[in-house]
Amino acid sequence: MPDIKHTLGYDPCVSSDDNVYLKAMKDKDGNDYYSYLVVYVDDVLGIHKDPDKVLQLINRDYTLKEPSSAPDMYLEADFAQYELFDKETNSVINAWSMSADSHIKKALAIVKARMDRKNMRFKSKRTAESPFSS
Repeated sequence: MPDIKHTLGYDPCVSSDDNVYLKAMKDKDGNDYYSYLVVYVDDVLGIHKDPDKVLQLINRDYTLKEPSSAPDMYLEADFAQYELFDKETNSVINAWSMSADSHIKKALAIVKARMDRKNMRFKSKRTAESPFSS
């Protein structure tokens, strides 16, 4: 998707990453927000209040795999959507989280397999639910 600026009106986020594009938008209530496209080779992640609208625009010029839906993984990162309560506005807002859990589990499985081949073992069997002390 080399011509996102001319085709869809998105500008590159030069200061952050040359794979991230943004476009100033207004929602149905007239509130300002930014729509983002993260493009890596043939993967596109769209962050938009009306994602179907932007996917239709992309689909005019590029073939999208079906079905397109909210991601649970993008470029080895796990994604999850949450609803959070905003006390100031007394409303529920949607939020996204990103983690490396799956990637780390795969990496540890590779390390363990290589250690097993060399008859090596981890020194202890410590486990943790969280990296932070409680």
